[in-house]
Amino acid sequence: MADGANVRWGWLRFMYVITIISAGAVGIGMLFTPEVVKAVFQTSCDASPYGMIGGTFLAFGLLSILGLRAPLKFTPVLLLR
Repeated sequence: MADGANVRWGWLRFMYVITIISAGAVGIGMLFTPEVVKAVFQTSCDASPYGMIGGTFLAFGLLSILGLRAPLKFTPVLLLR
């Protein structure tokens, strides 16, 4: 890393924690209780894409756990959210 680079580690880790909570919760909700998620977000689509979208959100949440250990290595995960 360059000498002049200023990385705010606390804010970066905070963003990973927010991603773990939000994407992880939405992903688990979409996978296990899609009816509740439909009622909360007021959508009326069928349940078929909920498995794929829920799995993607859950994967972002799990990758964010790894991002807590190596924050700069996993920064693209924050961009995908």
